[in-house]
Amino acid sequence: MFKSDKCLYTQDLIATVVFAMLAVIFILVPPLNETPLRIFFALPLIFFIPGYTFIAMMFPKKGDISNIERFTLSVGFSIAITVFDGFAVSLTQWLFRPNSISISLLLLTAIFALLAYIARRRHPEEDQFTFSVHGFIESIRSDDENIPKKDRIPPEIEKALIIALVGSIIIASGMLVYAKVTQEKEQFTALYILGPEGMAENYPTNASIENPLKVTVGIENYEKQDVDYILQMRLDGKVLQTLNITLSDEEKWEDELTYKPEQIRVGRSKLEYALFKEEISFNPYRSVHLWITHDYPVGYLQELAEEEEKGSPDNLQMLGNYDMEQNSSWIFKTTDTNINGAYLEGKGIYDSRAVVFKLPYERKLPFYNDQYYDISQNIISNKKGTVVLSLFVKDTYTQTIENNAETQLKQILINNILVWENGIGGDDDWQHVHLPVILNEGNNLITLRAMQKGNTDVHPVEIIWDEVTVLSISELSPYVTGDGLLEFDLPTSEMVPLPIRINTTDFEVEWNGTDIGSGIDHFYVEYSNDGVNWQAWLPESKETSAVFTGIEGKNYYFRTQAIDGAGNWEIAHTIPDTNTTVDLTEPEFDLEISPNPSNGPTLFVVKAEEPLAGIECLIAPDNENFQYQKSTVKMSSTDSYNWSGYYVASADNTYKLEMTATDLAYHQKTVLDYLTVDTSLEDLILEISEKETADNVKIIITSSAGLKENPTVKVVRDDKQILLTGPEIKDNTYTYQTRINSSIKDGKAYVYVTAYTVNSEKLTITDDFSIKRS
Repeated sequence: MFKSDKCLYTQDLIATVVFAMLAVIFILVPPLNETPLRIFFALPLIFFIPGYTFIAMMFPKKGDISNIERFTLSVGFSIAITVFDGFAVSLTQWLFRPNSISISLLLLTAIFALLAYIARRRHPEEDQFTFSVHGFIESIRSDDENIPKKDRIPPEIEKALIIALVGSIIIASGMLVYAKVTQEKEQFTALYILGPEGMAENYPTNASIENPLKVTVGIENYEKQDVDYILQMRLDGKVLQTLNITLSDEEKWEDELTYKPEQIRVGRSKLEYALFKEEISFNPYRSVHLWITHDYPVGYLQELAEEEEKGSPDNLQMLGNYDMEQNSSWIFKTTDTNINGAYLEGKGIYDSRAVVFKLPYERKLPFYNDQYYDISQNIISNKKGTVVLSLFVKDTYTQTIENNAETQLKQILINNILVWENGIGGDDDWQHVHLPVILNEGNNLITLRAMQKGNTDVHPVEIIWDEVTVLSISELSPYVTGDGLLEFDLPTSEMVPLPIRINTTDFEVEWNGTDIGSGIDHFYVEYSNDGVNWQAWLPESKETSAVFTGIEGKNYYFRTQAIDGAGNWEIAHTIPDTNTTVDLTEPEFDLEISPNPSNGPTLFVVKAEEPLAGIECLIAPDNENFQYQKSTVKMSSTDSYNWSGYYVASADNTYKLEMTATDLAYHQKTVLDYLTVDTSLEDLILEISEKETADNVKIIITSSAGLKENPTVKVVRDDKQILLTGPEIKDNTYTYQTRINSSIKDGKAYVYVTAYTVNSEKLTITDDFSIKRS
C-alpha cells in the first residue's frame, strides 16, 4: 500500500481503468446498453483511454512532453491501438464483436496502466507525472517555450514519435482495408413467406374447403455451396406436403403453396413451413408459420339445405370476419373514448381471438348519459326471409345484481331494432345465442352492443364476442330457450376397451356417452390403421354398438365423438379410445426339455414367436390311466414370450407331457412330448476331444440333471490355469474350448468340473489330457 499523498501520482491511472470498466458495463449489460450513456462511455474507450495509458507508460516523467502533446498522442495512439486490437480479435474464435473488442480494450488499458505505474515508481516523486484538470488547462494556455530547455523532449525523439504515430495509423488503416477485402461473407439460408401482394405483410389467416389458403414461400441459398433442401408444409405438426429443392449458391426459389382443408375445423391452427438441409431432423434448420382459422363452408351448408328442401334465403352471405381473427369488416362506434375494445388473442370461445369490450367505470353515471360501445356490419340478402343468427358472448362480472336491476347489458340489434338483450348479473360464463331474425331484401345492419344505463351504478366489466354467424332457418335448434340461448354443455363419449388381439374378422365395437340437457343425438365413429390418419366409419350412428369387419393381421384403432340434440360436438379425442389386432393364426412355439433323459429335476422351456396369454402344462406317467393321473406344472414368464417351469419325477418311468399355449386372441395349440426318468444315469459325463494334443482341445460336459447355472470348469497345468472360451450349450450339453499359449509347458493338464442341480445338489468330475508339442 502507498500513502495517501502518493495517490496523487496514480489517480489518473486508476481513473482510466475504472472508466474503462464502466464503459464495458454500459456497452454490454442490459438495460444500460440501451441508454444514451452507452455512447458517452464508448467513445472515450475507443479514442482516448488506451492511448493515454500507453503514453503514460512511455513518458512517466513530468516535463517529458507537454500536456497538449500528451493529449494529442493519446488520441492518435488510441485509434491505432483500437484498430490493431480489433484486427487481432477478428482472427480469434470470438471475432470482431462489441463484447470482444470492449473487453480486450479494458485488458490493454489495465496492462498499460500497471506498466505506467511501475515506470513512474522508478523516478523521484517530484519528477513523476501527475494529472490535474487545472494544470492541464494552464499548460494549454502557456507557450511551449515556458518549458525549461533541459526538460524538453529532444527533437529527434519527437520526430521519431510523430513518424511512429503516423506509421501506426497508416498500417492500421491498411489492416482495416485488408480485413474488409478478405472478410468472408456469412453463410446462411433465407426462408420467407409473402402475402397476396408479394410483400411480407397482410398474410391470409383463413382457410376453408371452398377457399384454399395460398402463400408464396421463398428460399435463398447463401451457403457458399450447392444445398439439397427439404421443405415441409405442416398443420399442427402434421405434414401436409414435402418438397425436395436443390439450389446453387446465391440461387433463389419461390413458389405459391396451397393449403386446402380436408375437413371442417374450428379454432386456431398453426400452419408451418419447415426447412431442412440434406435430411429431415427433429428441429428444422429454418421455420416460419402463420396462425390460421378455418371458416365454416357456407356453400356446403347451402347444399345440405337444398337437399333437405328447406326454405332459406338464396346466396346467403357470411358475415365478414365473423370469427374476429382479423381487424376488418366490423365498424366500431362508442359514446366514450374511455370505453375501448380490441381484438385479443386467447379470449375466444376456442382460445383464438375475440372482440373484447372493456368498460372501466366504477361509479354512478350522469342521468342523461347512456354509455355504449358496439360493432356492426351489413349483410346482404336477395329477398326477405327468416334466418338464424348464431354467436357466443361472455362477460366477466360474476356478482349477483340486487333486485335483478340490470344496469349493464349485452344487446343485439338488427337494422337498429333491439332483438336480444341480457344483463351481466351472475356468473353466466359463455352463452350461445341462437336467435331467429328477419332479414330484409338488400342490406341488413347487424349490431353487437355493450350498454350502460345513465343515472345508474356501473361496474368494471369485459364483454367478449366471438363466432358470429348467420345460418339458414332449417338449422334452428329445438333446444333454444325463450331468451334465445342455446344449451352449451358439451357431450362426452368413450369406447368400451377391446382385447389386444381378436380371433375373428367380424367383431363388435361398443361405445357410450352422456350429455346434460338435450341428451346425445348421435355419435360420429372413426377408425384408423395407425392411430393418426382417421376414416369415418359411422358418421351418424344412433346406436351404441356395431359390428366391424377387419382383415387378418391388420391393426385397428377407434374413437368416437358425441353430438347432442343442441348440435354441440364433443371435442375430438387426440388419442385413440381403443385398439385391437385381427389375429386368426394359432400360436407358434418351441418346447425344450432339459435334461431328457433325466434323473431328477427337469426344466421345461417354451419359446413363442408372439406374446402368449398363458401356458398350461400337464404331465403324468405314460400308461392307460394317463387322463386320471395328470399333474400340473406351473409355468411362468417375465415377457410373455419365454415361459419355464420345473418338474421332479418321483420314480423311474416314461412321462407324457401336454403343453397347451393360449395367445392374446385366445387361440390354443397343444404339443405332446415325452420325458424319460432314469435315476441310474451318471450325474456328469466329461469328454475331452483328444487325450494327447499339441494344440487346443474341446471339453464336453453332459448333465443328466437340470443345472442351476453353467458348470464351473478349471484346466490346470503346472500350477498355471489354461484359459477357456464358451460354453456352447445345446440341450444339456456344455462345450468349452481351451486356449493353450506358449507359456504353458508340455505335460499333463488336469480338468476339474463342478456343477449344481436345480435342487442345489453338488456334482463333480475330473479328467486329464497331455500336452505334447514335439
